[in-house]
Amino acid sequence: MNMNAICRTTLIAACLLDVSCQRRGAEKEVPPFRIIATDAGFEASAGVAAGLRHVIFENHGSEIHEAMLVKLPTGMTANDYVAGGKAGSLFPEGGLDYSGPGLTSPGETAEMC
Repeated sequence: MNMNAICRTTLIAACLLDVSCQRRGAEKEVPPFRIIATDAGFEASAGVAAGLRHVIFENHGSEIHEAMLVKLPTGMTANDYVAGGKAGSLFPEGGLDYSGPGLTSPGETAEMC
């Protein structure tokens, strides 16, 4: 692949990423999925509708906090997943890591779409 082809491919990928996060004219605007971390826990809605979403993670705590999105397998509840974590599993079996804003310093906000 020559340098021009690489540059064009990179530009196309960047444009697609930029366009994919933009609201389409005919689509109804969906509010962002907001996660707020404190040193006592997290606040967020109980679920997220399917599709591309704008995620905002605000760290209101005094420590570094991490947010990640996990798809649970059929039959596993959020309580099952949390119980696995409390039992010592770093990532309870069956959950699928769908990424997320990641580690965020105190007072900072991370966004992704």
